[in-house]
Amino acid sequence: MKFTEKLLKEIGCCEEGIKKFLNTPDIRNIEFPINSFVTDNCELYNDAKSAQLYYSEKFKKRLFTTLKYENGNENYHIKTYNAQGNCIRYEQKSGYDEHEYNEKYLLIKSKSVINGKVIKTETYEYNDDDKIIYYSKNNGYWIKYDYDCNGNMILYETSDGYKEIREFNDNNQQTFYKEIDGSEIYWKKCEYDCNGNKTYKETSNGTRVKWTYSDEGVLLTKQWNDNDIVNYFYDTKGLKIS
Repeated sequence: MKFTEKLLKEIGCCEEGIKKFLNTPDIRNIEFPINSFVTDNCELYNDAKSAQLYYSEKFKKRLFTTLKYENGNENYHIKTYNAQGNCIRYEQKSGYDEHEYNEKYLLIKSKSVINGKVIKTETYEYNDDDKIIYYSKNNGYWIKYDYDCNGNMILYETSDGYKEIREFNDNNQQTFYKEIDGSEIYWKKCEYDCNGNKTYKETSNGTRVKWTYSDEGVLLTKQWNDNDIVNYFYDTKGLKIS
């Protein structure tokens, strides 16, 4: 990918930036003033004062290595990115945030520092399918996740006693859900026919709903609790008329 004058104008580089780019062999180490930039994921940086930019052949998009913002001489912030476009450092006058990623570019650790003191750290763990299985903070708070063999989340649990439990059928349809929040417990279970249509739902608050369908999967009846059955009728085009 060659940075031509035309391309630099298209991505919003000012005249001074274009001149530096064209006269500098290694564009990865060039910092230049900009008017505005729109990245490939439509982020607008029209208030940035300077930037470093290069093109990633691997990811086929323009990436910023550094964006610097200034507000007079008192405040500033600098964002630094890795080759994959992930922010690895966000620096301000009072402190900074740092982020680490694994070989699959998934976030594994974050740290926040203010006035030289670490105020927050966060860690992330993933399974072999790149789904998060554990999140923790330095204050002791954590979240655990678990999944079935199809990747459906079957457990969500936090250190403060909140828990969600789910069950799924072979078609990845949720058949059971239970929510525990301290002494409060809510649950819901569902049943489906061989075509995947929901035929029954029951909840812990006493609600029960039944559905019936034709062989073609068209809804025929619906019944709430033990109330009267509601029938559905269709015209010759298959449009519901009642």
